Amino acid sequence: MPISASRTCLHLAMLVAGTLTTATHAAAQTAPRTFSVANSSELWGALHTARGGDTILLAPGHYGNAVYDRFRFTGGLVTIRSADPANRARFGQVFLRGTTGLAFTGVDFQSSLHPLVTVSGTNLRFAGNRFRGANPNGDPWDDQQTGMWIRNAANVVVASNDFQDLRAAIWVQRSTSVAIRHNDFTVLREGLNISGATRGDIDNNFFSQFSPNYAIGEHPDAIQFWNANETTGVTHYRIRNNFLSLGNDGHVQGIFLGTENRAIPHSNLEISGNIYYGASFHGISLAAVTNSRIFNNMVMASPWADINNTSFRSADGRKGGGTPPAIALGTGAGVEAWNNAASHLRGSTTGTGFTNSIDIWDSYWKRGEPLQNVLAVRPTSRSPDIAEFVSTPTSVAASRGIGVLAPFRVGVVTLDPAAAQAFVAAQPLP
Repeated sequence: MPISASRTCLHLAMLVAGTLTTATHAAAQTAPRTFSVANSSELWGALHTARGGDTILLAPGHYGNAVYDRFRFTGGLVTIRSADPANRARFGQVFLRGTTGLAFTGVDFQSSLHPLVTVSGTNLRFAGNRFRGANPNGDPWDDQQTGMWIRNAANVVVASNDFQDLRAAIWVQRSTSVAIRHNDFTVLREGLNISGATRGDIDNNFFSQFSPNYAIGEHPDAIQFWNANETTGVTHYRIRNNFLSLGNDGHVQGIFLGTENRAIPHSNLEISGNIYYGASFHGISLAAVTNSRIFNNMVMASPWADINNTSFRSADGRKGGGTPPAIALGTGAGVEAWNNAASHLRGSTTGTGFTNSIDIWDSYWKRGEPLQNVLAVRPTSRSPDIAEFVSTPTSVAASRGIGVLAPFRVGVVTLDPAAAQAFVAAQPLP
């Protein structure tokens, strides 16, 4: 959907890209200041004057494309924030290059350029923002943009943002200590792609309404790890308490930790408390993952999975095949899996299996325990509530601590600019 306050399509007047040049500012022992600006030139001037802890309030308007080059703030963040929650400041394409100590809260990013926001640097924050592709019409097929590229960065928090109408949401490459929390990822063709990264959290996010083009062979993932052209796999990441509601009209992979080079496996991962509702075998799939823990996840087949046909494609490419989803442990060693419930459980080829877990009977594999050992009723709607996947308190699963044992909050906490500034300031780093 559009990102104007009136919810109508934006007609953006593109300004000449501004390159904001090198500046280093140490925070003095004085109270934080607030600057009010009304255009890109005034924003440029405020950034050259600001010090750590200051806030720059943006009047309504479009601030164009910009390159923030080697701004380095210490002693606190400099926050760029919309002044009016009902009439937010807007940006086109933005680059942060070698920048330290900068935050954006409560602004809108939209452009026909790709990606919308590129991040390199340290101690950077994004909260309460809206990311949209070129055509915010509820259909990602005509959008070629990625919301964010985070490359060669450290200590980055992306929290309580809304990503919509995009080719993909976020790429994280060769970065350290990146947290992606409480975001909405909807109306996309691809979710998160992570490679060559160390220490990260992917927590409490909501994934829904993915629309791949099955006619051209797209097979999107909500969360994907890969290692092509990398020297290391993804290490020390936690994927926790995410709701992947992807059950409609085709197979959309959930958490797919893949590999193109088995010599550099992903390692030291935690995958816990996640809910996948969908029709792809790859509900949670590991390939060449080592020394990791997978526990208390719930992987549930949506009604579309019952077609049991992975090769189906509708003529218009809008619908694809479906099969019951699984938790599959792949080929790695040192993987522990316990307290999980899924339509299908597949142990690793190295002999690692599941302990204290329930394989739920499904129409394809035709084996497993009755659904009622986990849930009283099977979720079947296109937009089920998260509570529908919590193990029924009187069930066998609940008595054994299996599955998701209590509801949890996912998705955007706030899009209000001031509240988002406070929210992201309280977020811990991985």
